[in-house]
Amino acid sequence: MSLQICLKARQQLLASTQNHFAVMITTLLLAQPDKHIRWQDVGQTVLNCLHGIHAIEKALSTFRTIISKSYLHAHPTSDILSVFDAHVGDCACHLCLQMLRDLIDHFSSPEKKEFIERGIALLNVLKGTTAGLLQQLAKKNGNTQASGFTSIITTSDLLRYIGFTKFIALVQSESNVSGSSTLAIPSTPESHPFQFSENCEVPLATCRMTVGNQNGSHSDSSSDSNSSYSSSHSHRSLTVSTEWNLNDTMTIIQFLMFTRLLSVSKKAILEPGPPSQIIARVDPQFSYAQSEQELEALKLVGVPLSTILHSGDKAKNNSLVNNLYFENIAISAHQISCISAYTSILPIHAAWLTMKIPILLVIQRFCSHGYHVIFQHITPKFSACDLMDSDFASMGQADWFNINMVALEEAISAPWAMTPHFIFICVSMDRRLEDFYGCLADKNQEKFGCNKPHDKPCREMDDYAHTIQDINFSHVIMRFFMQHEQFPFPLQVRQDGYKHVASLLESNLGEEVRNVFLKAWSEAEEFGTGRSARLYSFQHVYSELPSVVASQVKGMLERKEKPALIGYHQA
Repeated sequence: MSLQICLKARQQLLASTQNHFAVMITTLLLAQPDKHIRWQDVGQTVLNCLHGIHAIEKALSTFRTIISKSYLHAHPTSDILSVFDAHVGDCACHLCLQMLRDLIDHFSSPEKKEFIERGIALLNVLKGTTAGLLQQLAKKNGNTQASGFTSIITTSDLLRYIGFTKFIALVQSESNVSGSSTLAIPSTPESHPFQFSENCEVPLATCRMTVGNQNGSHSDSSSDSNSSYSSSHSHRSLTVSTEWNLNDTMTIIQFLMFTRLLSVSKKAILEPGPPSQIIARVDPQFSYAQSEQELEALKLVGVPLSTILHSGDKAKNNSLVNNLYFENIAISAHQISCISAYTSILPIHAAWLTMKIPILLVIQRFCSHGYHVIFQHITPKFSACDLMDSDFASMGQADWFNINMVALEEAISAPWAMTPHFIFICVSMDRRLEDFYGCLADKNQEKFGCNKPHDKPCREMDDYAHTIQDINFSHVIMRFFMQHEQFPFPLQVRQDGYKHVASLLESNLGEEVRNVFLKAWSEAEEFGTGRSARLYSFQHVYSELPSVVASQVKGMLERKEKPALIGYHQA
């Protein structure tokens, strides 16, 4: 099964979130090149470009830290790889981490690292250029013609003016993608104080995701599956490519930038219910405020950037406007094409085995007196690389993985703790998943016990540790994802989503795979995973250094905090 097929969920999710950060990046990467800009909007558009350039530069600089392994010179306790963890409520975090793993491997060569360095250097120059234009417009009271623009200004004019076309040209020189659009930014002989000396003829349309037209039509055939939906927002339907092409450098830059923006602003919110649950949300205002602070610290111009905007542009800082913004947030009506959780885990499970990817399991488990955190270091066995293709759709064998219990300090200081791992955050108690979250919400403490750390010897935890030491890890993975409710595709009235997935499995992989799916789905709760937390249920999956995660857990325990969704800001 192709990994590209399973990446649709993540690609579509990133596209659907573009409206949250429109003021920061859409002008650069998602804009129509021939769109006219009103002269009153030029100043704000230039500011948007400045934030967008900064967002790209921050993403590439952070990625450079990862591929250069500069973190090895220190002992980090803050996020390294997980700054690209964009898990904000979808069920595709396992896809995102595998994509990030692909990128780290792909950009490990000296030539690729050199490209990243050149891109960062150019973007830093463009930040100064764009800030200078913003200051010049302010001095001339927004007079665009005095700054060298014609009476009609398009997006391509502005991007050429600030020099962003040179960055696009650099990116395209690194790409090897066929079938690019022929729509190009037209050349112009005019020059201006901020223009680079080189003319850059590049197709801007190839570096943006496409947006459905005003009638909601799509160029992607996958949109046909959503034709049964009716929505008042159909004119904003999104269409994106579902290919994961490591040679398409602009798409990779989009991926890094979007995932970083989503990651730095994601929060875990505990809803007391009933039923109690944890939801993940993003705060776009947080990302924008952080970007403003970072840009001010760079001192790109002689005065604070906030002082060179017109009064109308400063409205976003008005508390009344901010309150109005939050009061009018609504759930997006976009219909997002996705894939079932089980179908998407099949190639990822295979990748963990064949690529020998190490895993750190972090299990937060309640006993009668509080909670404990258990670490398991899991490594695929070499023999798994010799498995037949048919084995990857099976439940798996106990001898596919080595499972070793490790102490907290070992997870911090062991040599393997400074190498990238897949991190599984798990929750566990002798009840259901919503009961675990109920403990976090301080509900039924007399029934469930304390929700603070229990740092005394514990017979309950000794027995539990013995149980999970002998578990078949492949069975846990497959059963969890088999019962995961993720049916974003259209279902007929009263149609069962699990049976629909089973039918698709049978038509593509055979009756045996279908039967395995249905049997394991029905056994998941009894086995102790999924909605049951008796064994453990997966809460989050992402990529990080075990040392970073274990250090964060150590701090949580020392502060005697309740269990947290590690990898998130807590709301």
